[in-house]
Amino acid sequence: MFWALNGSLLLVKVVLTKLQYGFRTRAEDTELDKVLSSLKGKERTNFIREALYFYIRNKSVIEQISKDIAEIKEMIKNQSINTNLNSSSVLQKADNNGKKKTNEEILRGLVNDFLNM
Repeated sequence: MFWALNGSLLLVKVVLTKLQYGFRTRAEDTELDKVLSSLKGKERTNFIREALYFYIRNKSVIEQISKDIAEIKEMIKNQSINTNLNSSSVLQKADNNGKKKTNEEILRGLVNDFLNM
């Protein structure tokens, strides 16, 4: 803040300083380098500012999504263990006569049913 007395007039000059932040990318930050190097000057500054605001505003949502995904993965893992099915199992469905249908036959039937709606 600057104060000056000019005759009977008091001049007040307020200097507001804005904080500046900088950072260096690491060797493993190739994707970040690629994005930032494609932007110039204020465009890069605005991109970084908007990205930081987005993260600040949505941090809890992002964390909740990560937790939900981890829970879903765990549920799928537990479901697979409980049903004793492996990925090479071929599921078949019996028709009205008790004859087993292949997956292709089931799919063909579903498509025909859908087209006939």
